[in-house]
Amino acid sequence: MKEHKDIEQLFKDSFDHFEAPVRPELWSAVSQQLPGAVQTAASASSGLSVLTKTIIGLSAVGVIATATYLSLADAETVPVAQVEVPVSDTQEVDDVVIEAVEQEKISDD
Repeated sequence: MKEHKDIEQLFKDSFDHFEAPVRPELWSAVSQQLPGAVQTAASASSGLSVLTKTIIGLSAVGVIATATYLSLADAETVPVAQVEVPVSDTQEVDDVVIEAVEQEKISDD
């Protein structure tokens, strides 16, 4: 049994990276008979890799998401008028705040 395993390992090691030579004209004839989905090594290396396409796609999604978020965030922002009020009397401050709120309600209507 041990000899059987050694022989098996010997064959595995010997033929692990074996590749039989194929004449180019033979491969060309075979590849012409296959459906169009089969690519040769030359045509497969000419396109973008899957990783590159994935990175480009994710970058595009990120840019679109960021632009959408920023455009919606600006639309929801309401400018607030800044009023400088001397803080001498709290009643004056309350009156100014009430007056500003009433003016805003009138301008909204």
